[in-house]
Amino acid sequence: MYKISIIALLLILTSCSSKQKKKKEGVYNSLFSHITKIRNCWAKELYTRRVLKTDSIVAGFAIEKSGKATKLKGEIAGAHISPRTKKRIKNCVLGTISYIQFAPRSKRDDVAIRLNFE
Repeated sequence: MYKISIIALLLILTSCSSKQKKKKEGVYNSLFSHITKIRNCWAKELYTRRVLKTDSIVAGFAIEKSGKATKLKGEIAGAHISPRTKKRIKNCVLGTISYIQFAPRSKRDDVAIRLNFE
């Protein structure tokens, strides 16, 4: 079983009603169902020590009404990581998130997550 590495889980930029909590849980569950693919983005670099377990990526994206992730952005924390490695990991993580089908919603939601490389 995987130790969950999604920290600062989800920050949906709206009020925190019970409906919002259900949305957050839905987004979390969708991401968790793809956690192996997401982790594979940095697994090789972790093994070869190009990245450390303390490094992380912060990904931001919007979930449209249809459930599609758009406006993907990412930033990797780790000053020792080469720009090429950062770009490869970022593109892989954001590409994986772009293929996830989230639950449809009544309006667009903005999401930010932090993934530790552990």
